[in-house]
Amino acid sequence: MCKGEDVADTRFIDGMVKRIALIRRGENPASTFRDFLAAAAYAIHNRCSFSEEYEAAYMEIARRYGADMGDMTRLLGDIATEIATTKEDVLGSLYMAMESGNKWMAQFFTPYHVSLLMAQMIMGDCGDVIKRNGFVTMLEPACGAGGMVLAAAQAVRDAGYDPAEVLMFHAVDIDQVCAHMAFIQASAIGLPGIVAVGDSLSNRSYRAVYVTPAYAMGGWARKLGDRDRKTASAGRSIARGTAGGRCVK
Repeated sequence: MCKGEDVADTRFIDGMVKRIALIRRGENPASTFRDFLAAAAYAIHNRCSFSEEYEAAYMEIARRYGADMGDMTRLLGDIATEIATTKEDVLGSLYMAMESGNKWMAQFFTPYHVSLLMAQMIMGDCGDVIKRNGFVTMLEPACGAGGMVLAAAQAVRDAGYDPAEVLMFHAVDIDQVCAHMAFIQASAIGLPGIVAVGDSLSNRSYRAVYVTPAYAMGGWARKLGDRDRKTASAGRSIARGTAGGRCVK
């Protein structure tokens, strides 16, 4: 499902809708928006985790749009600034304002106050986890535009921590457009994480994976590995202590 929040500045959203329509006059703005999201996602990913496949896809979009890529670059700059400033689901609101939602895939809005309430309930004890591991992780199996990820970041922020330093997320969505939005927005606020395109209910391989610059540059693969090794070591110690019916605390 594709989820968004209804809190973004309507004047800003209206202005973005008009700018997108002007990029390729006479063409479907929703198609232009999808190409914009794809190009932005490829460019952001390749800043720190280069992929020849994504580079080729970006260049194909650039070939088709020609000089209009300049408008897309400026559009991305303004949208990224708005996301970084408001910490809100700007792209989700823009997506729905352009009537890009797919009713057959049950794509709908989740009001931000609901997402934030859920995040505060789920992340309420994040301080204990952060003190123990140095960070907290989250999995969002149907991330949509990333509204829940943004809300979780706000909940961590409300708890007195910088989510860019202590929150690592893994998000999945079956819709590539939604995955692109989630990836762009998480990158814009500096969150370390991975966004994948695929069905989180199946065992099939993901169709695409995007790594945020903060994840690539922050050594998060090492941090997660260290945590997993520590957890495994603790598990072995407990297993040895409980052998023969003894429980060692």
